[in-house]
Amino acid sequence: AAAAVEAAAPMGALWGLVHDFVVGQQEGPADQVAADVKSGNYTVLQVVEALGSSLENPEPRTRARAIQLLSQVLLHCHTLLLEKEGTGVTNRNVFLDC
Repeated sequence: AAAAVEAAAPMGALWGLVHDFVVGQQEGPADQVAADVKSGNYTVLQVVEALGSSLENPEPRTRARAIQLLSQVLLHCHTLLLEKEGTGVTNRNVFLDC
């Protein structure tokens, strides 16, 4: 049970950063999320999951902010993605692992 709590804590932090960026109109959380993905604390898939319904939100501003956050993460991970691609890792695995 303790391991589950420890695993949930980082995801809770990610959800908080995502929420602060999408709803709070703050730019800082995007840089933090991108840095955390690049350092391996989170994967791109975890960011997409944390963005969840924001990516499909009927409110254009919310949807745009979610897409902006995902774009910033992918931009920051671009070099890392290319490095992993060069090692023969499949595109699917690169997306999940970055």
